[in-house]
Amino acid sequence: MAADLPLVLHVGGPKAGSSALQYDFTWNPRRPAHGRAGVTYEYVALNARGQLRRGPGLEEMASRFAAHYANSAAIESLLALPATRLAPCLEELHAMRREGIVPILSYELWLHADPALVERFVNLLEAPLEVVAYVRDPVSWLTSAYWQRHEAEATAVDDWLAAMLPLTRWADHLAVWRAQPAVARLAVRPADGSVAEDFCQVLGCPASQDDVRHNVALPGPFARFLTRFTLPPTTSVSELKFAWWRWVRSADNGSEAVAKLGSLPRVIGQPQLDTIIAATGEANRQLLALCDPATAARIEQDRRWWSADERDHRLGLPEETRSAAEAIVEADQLLALTLQATMAADAAWRRTTYELAESRRQCTELTATDLAHQIAASHADHERQVADHRCQELEHQRQQLDHRCRELEHRCRDLEWHLAAAQQRIAKLERRGCLPHPWRKAA
Repeated sequence: MAADLPLVLHVGGPKAGSSALQYDFTWNPRRPAHGRAGVTYEYVALNARGQLRRGPGLEEMASRFAAHYANSAAIESLLALPATRLAPCLEELHAMRREGIVPILSYELWLHADPALVERFVNLLEAPLEVVAYVRDPVSWLTSAYWQRHEAEATAVDDWLAAMLPLTRWADHLAVWRAQPAVARLAVRPADGSVAEDFCQVLGCPASQDDVRHNVALPGPFARFLTRFTLPPTTSVSELKFAWWRWVRSADNGSEAVAKLGSLPRVIGQPQLDTIIAATGEANRQLLALCDPATAARIEQDRRWWSADERDHRLGLPEETRSAAEAIVEADQLLALTLQATMAADAAWRRTTYELAESRRQCTELTATDLAHQIAASHADHERQVADHRCQELEHQRQQLDHRCRELEHRCRDLEWHLAAAQQRIAKLERRGCLPHPWRKAA
């Protein structure tokens, strides 16, 4: 079966629902294939240490990451591993396919990997591949990416757009994967709605019950805070966002309070919009040729891909110049919400700590009770063993007595035989007159 079953690679793109998909599959990694008896899809992660993480290993990886999901490593990191380190992982992937399991691997930046590295990576896997990629219209993608840029990229908007525009030419990057002989199928999908559910439809497996939307945009005040404040080099904007959102949601009415803070301010104006549409139009048309007819029709009819009209895009409100006092008020609102979430998280921590202490106390009591029962059972077992030993001794004595009785019976029978023989000899001697009759007087 290994020759028939493929490997599934979700290659991204970034900012196109990858977090939701990876979160969903990390915590529900195994799913049966519709209409294919004995075939199962399983999400796995090939990390930069040369380990193939499955099941509990995925959960352990997720516990180390603020986003709380597991994903594979960058192609350059995997190819940098020694062959001896990577070989067991590749063999395990082959073994899974022999067992009727289709492995699913995901990393959102594989779509933008260097073409030479993609070719080496594909050849290394030595399996037929099904590649799934999600794309967004360039304007919304660039707007989203702008608020997650690193401090080193905090240049003028036009300069930043010039550097990022090549990443939105999806057809150029998808063509690299399409050119690989091992790619038996390339599924290109627009990142609209639930990406995790759509991914399951593409594969033909059950979707989760919950609609997973794991990577939510920051509110306006938070985004403006990031532009005013220089984060430490070791701080990831992505992880900061995941962590902040997790604890804000723990506060009462957290989502409503965040909505009152306002949306992200506008980044792209009409000049930038004209530039984006002009620079990506040709690649967008090439993208249609890489899609199935239904997907191509959806993209072709979506004006966000083609229009330079501001009304066809959600660009946000223009950024207003704020006075120091207004900035302080905004910061205070953000701080109040953060403190509320922190208090809710602290209350949950205290409650959980108490429940944990109670659980440990109950566990100690149950352990003591169980130990007492084990000791009592051990004593009872010892007494049973002593009684069994005594019974064995008595049985041995009975057997000895039976043996002695049989010996005595045998001796009695022997003596009776000898007595009868002696009586016969005496009677014979009497008949011959060799012995006087017992009641006759001697002459």
